[in-house]
Amino acid sequence: ISRSTDGFSIEKVFDLVRQRLSKEVTYVNWIAPSKYDLPQSLFKNYFFFWYKRIFFSKKNDIFHITGVLHYLFLALPKYRTVLTIHDCVKVHQQKGFKKWFTILVWFKLPTFFFKYITVVSEQTKNELIALTKCDPQKIKVIYNPLDPNIFFVPKDFNTFCPSILHIGTNKNKNLDRLIMSLDGLKCELIVVGKIDEGVIKLLNSYKINYKQFQKCTDEEIRQLYRDADIVSFVTTYEGFGMPIIEAQATGRVVLTSDIEPHKEVGGEGAYYVNPYSVKDINIGLKELILNREKREKFIDNGKINAQRYFCETIANDYFELYKRILAEL
Repeated sequence: ISRSTDGFSIEKVFDLVRQRLSKEVTYVNWIAPSKYDLPQSLFKNYFFFWYKRIFFSKKNDIFHITGVLHYLFLALPKYRTVLTIHDCVKVHQQKGFKKWFTILVWFKLPTFFFKYITVVSEQTKNELIALTKCDPQKIKVIYNPLDPNIFFVPKDFNTFCPSILHIGTNKNKNLDRLIMSLDGLKCELIVVGKIDEGVIKLLNSYKINYKQFQKCTDEEIRQLYRDADIVSFVTTYEGFGMPIIEAQATGRVVLTSDIEPHKEVGGEGAYYVNPYSVKDINIGLKELILNREKREKFIDNGKINAQRYFCETIANDYFELYKRILAEL
C-alpha cells in the first residue's frame, strides 16, 4: 500500500523489494487515489483502502503500508498489517496544532494500533520511541535496499579540479554550508535538485563553478555518481541516507555528517564531518582531495559496507517477517 506514484523514492525502494521477494509471495500494489497529506485526501484514501480490504482481500492476506499513509490504521487489520516508517521529518517541519495533529495521527495512534512496525534505521527507531513511547519490541529495523543497477565503476580521481556531487536541495540537505565550505577550493559542484535565487546568489558570490540538474532519470543519477570524484552528503537530518550507499557501491569517496543515521549507514566507508561547521566541511574536502591513501581506504571500506544493503538480503528480511505474522495468527 503506497502513496500516489510520482517518482518518489519510497515507491522505488519497495519496487526493488517486491521484485526480489520469494516466489511464495504473491503481491498486489494498492496505490492511494489522492495526494497523501491533504486534509480532504485523508478520508478519501481511508475509505478507498477500507473498501479494498473488505471486498478485494482474502482472510490471511498481509497488508504492508510502505509509504507514509500511516493514518490508515483503522482501515486495516491490526494483526495482519506491517507499517514501515521511514523518518519523523514531518514532525520537525510543523508547529502548533498541525504538529500536534501529525504526531497523533501519523505516529502515536498507528504505532499504538499496529502490532508490526518496521523502520529503516536505528535512528528512526529511537526517534519514534521518544515521540510515541511505543513498545520497542514491536519495532524491527530493516534497511533500505541498494539498487542492483548501481555497481562499482573505476575512475581516476581528479586532484586538480575534483567533481563534487551533492544530491538534494531541501533545507536539511545543507547546501548553503557546503557552498561556503568550497571557498578557495578549485572544483566543480554538481547539484541535483531545484535551487532558488538565494542559492544562485551564494554560488556566484563564492565564484563556484557549478552545474545543476533537476529532473533526472534513474540512469542519469547513476551516471552522475560515476562521473563524480566526491559525493557530499553533509545533511543535518535524514531517516536513512541512500546516497551514502549508492556512492559507496559506485566506488566514490563519501563526505557525510557525523550524526545518526549517517554513521550507522556509512559504517567505516565514509569521512565524517560536523555538518554545522563550514570549516569542518572544508577540512574534510581538502583531506579527501589531498590524501590519496585515506581516500582509497574509505572507497574500499565503502564497497564492503554497501554489501549490507543488497536487495536479496532486505527482501528476505521482509519475507521472514511476513512468515512470522502468518505463524502468529
